Amino acid sequence: MKFIKLLFLFCFLINVFSQNLEPITPTDLLSVDKLSGYVLSPDGKYVIFGIKKWNKDTGKSYTHLQYKNIETGEIKILTPSVEGQSDTSPQFSSSFTNILFFQRSNSDIKSSVYYIQFPPVENSEDKNADSSKRLTSYVLPIIDYKIKSKTIAFSTDVYFKCKTMECSADLIEKESKQDYQVYNNLMMFHWDTWLVEGKGTHVFVQYIESSGNNVVIKDTPKDVTQGMELNSPPLFTDSTNYELSNDGTMIAFSGHLRNHEESWTTGFKTYFQNLLTMSNPICITTHTSARTQYPVFSKDGTKLAYLAMKIPDLESEILHFEIYNILTNKLTIVPNEEELSIQGYFWKNDYEIIFYADNFQVYRLFSINLQDPIKPITQKYPVKYPDKSYSLPYFAIKNRNVALARVNAFDTPEKLVLFKYNSKTGVKEEEFEIVEPNKEYWEKKFISEDEMFNFTGGYNDTVYGHFLKPINFDPAKTYPVAVLVHGGPEQAWTQAWGTSWNPQMYTSRGYAVIMVNPHGSTGFGDKFQDDVRYNWGGVPYEDIMLGVSYILDKNSFLDRTRMCAAGGSYGGYMMNWIEGHNDINEKLNKDWTFNCLANHDGIFSHISMFYGTEEIWFPKEEFCDKRHKGCNPWEGPEIRKGFDTYSTERYVNNWKTPMIIIHGGTDYRVQLTEGLSAFTALQMRGVPSRFLFLHEENHWVLRAENQIKWFDEVYKFFDEYTLSNEYEVPEEAKIYKTFNKNYSYWLL
Repeated sequence: MKFIKLLFLFCFLINVFSQNLEPITPTDLLSVDKLSGYVLSPDGKYVIFGIKKWNKDTGKSYTHLQYKNIETGEIKILTPSVEGQSDTSPQFSSSFTNILFFQRSNSDIKSSVYYIQFPPVENSEDKNADSSKRLTSYVLPIIDYKIKSKTIAFSTDVYFKCKTMECSADLIEKESKQDYQVYNNLMMFHWDTWLVEGKGTHVFVQYIESSGNNVVIKDTPKDVTQGMELNSPPLFTDSTNYELSNDGTMIAFSGHLRNHEESWTTGFKTYFQNLLTMSNPICITTHTSARTQYPVFSKDGTKLAYLAMKIPDLESEILHFEIYNILTNKLTIVPNEEELSIQGYFWKNDYEIIFYADNFQVYRLFSINLQDPIKPITQKYPVKYPDKSYSLPYFAIKNRNVALARVNAFDTPEKLVLFKYNSKTGVKEEEFEIVEPNKEYWEKKFISEDEMFNFTGGYNDTVYGHFLKPINFDPAKTYPVAVLVHGGPEQAWTQAWGTSWNPQMYTSRGYAVIMVNPHGSTGFGDKFQDDVRYNWGGVPYEDIMLGVSYILDKNSFLDRTRMCAAGGSYGGYMMNWIEGHNDINEKLNKDWTFNCLANHDGIFSHISMFYGTEEIWFPKEEFCDKRHKGCNPWEGPEIRKGFDTYSTERYVNNWKTPMIIIHGGTDYRVQLTEGLSAFTALQMRGVPSRFLFLHEENHWVLRAENQIKWFDEVYKFFDEYTLSNEYEVPEEAKIYKTFNKNYSYWLL
């Protein structure tokens, strides 16, 4: 009896404490400092990291560098905060006496590499003085860079027919003065940008030298991809697709050929080149037509690893390691028997690779010895207190198993931690926080605990999800429900703290949140992920409905008469699919319906998606069954059926649920016509609907003020149809008076 009283008192105190915490608003989420790139000094004494800021009064974003002395705990400014300027990607010079970093500035369109003495000499008169120096001054803007030993590698856009950067700069200048383009082949545009035929991204190298506290460029930059009509890095990728050896004498890169088949093939090739001889690059992946990517040299430079897919023309598949021996010219394929969704990796030494993978709703660290089985470093769900998500760690201290990594989760704002790793057992041991931006700020805010769950879903498979209770939770009250559906579809609700689809934005609004990882989600094995293809509105829909019903049945405080759902991309498609199937369904234990839906950049018609998107490989693989892999809709009635069966426009006659549609004006992945078509269907059927048009946004919402407007409109729509308290415009929405209007909306 005494124990029960103590337990009741404990729960009461927790509830009282939580009710004193403030809700998180969109402005809170976007205004706080955010971690950017980071690096650990070779001696392990310092961590250098970027902090990204957004000024809600001016609408400008900027990033600057800071550093922390790990022994003293003192944090100091490395580069000053300048609105409109971004200092990112810190790296140590070969002498370790300077930090190199990448700078983009609104005042200088030619982004460049800078350097600064480290540790810096403080200016006694002005501690915020900028003592950095410019290293590169090319006629073309740098996109990204890497440095190893005395070699710097960088990528920039060039014309394939040019042999010098000056030639490309002249042609780009002429191009800027014309407002037309002529095309003979696909692809014409990508993501949010119109492309130019005969132009692409190439990798260059140049030698540098440290002299005291200065770094100087030597000779002229050399295009290692000269004469090759390809994008390297491939479109929509970055410097992870090229790598220098530790001594700077070799380079490896992955590239995607710019040819007639570029829009419907994904076969990135990986190349190796000796920079001492500047011989022609050697393609080391001629044995496969599937995608290969992310090459990384071993510490001694004798081996080259990269990640590879098994099936050609997919963009989402379980990856495995392949190891190319530079000395023997032999290739070793390392099977991914655990079917882990590998995201990134590096060589810890000449025989051990550390990688992180999306695994059962959490990004976890794993190690692999080339002759031993894969060993997890962090725990595997389900456990009572699972680890948070870990990014790729940074091992900088030679011969010591100490690493720096970014950690975050749906209920944990991002932070940097140092941890010790036992190389024999493969287990993470001691861990302590190094950098936690806004710690005191978040301690005043309500953050709902993420409760991971599992249930029996479609095909009788175990399906996983997340559940979060609302702010000021009282089990004696009832609460509205927000169901979030992720994009992809080959993605997952994996533990992470972000700005766009952060569930805390709904719990702070008074909603309980349910997020299901249906078939097609990553992190649950190859078959589970592959089950979404040719099945978009089938078993994944069943999983989501069964998962929501499971949580509703387990929690009587959830009001099944006040429920709305939201999703983007594939999640937006699912909103359209639910729109046509929002009925009671005994088979799915579904005695409830949604009151409203929010569709962000969702597909309306699979046929129009096929003919309108820039990446045609996507519908060719998603809407074709395995017998007709890579099919086209004109190839016969049976094949056409694969496009039509789960196309949402076939069910418009059932549309009746209020919906808000949000679409970006420069979204070329899912064209604007998809959102307009869905809105037209709703309007013509007399369904209450609203359309938020973000003129300058692509498939994502990148501008902070537009993200606030996004939440503002979705909040109003949800509140209206879940019978919440009368809506009141939040203070943060008033900032729109200081901005040029870059959105529009229509409603019925």
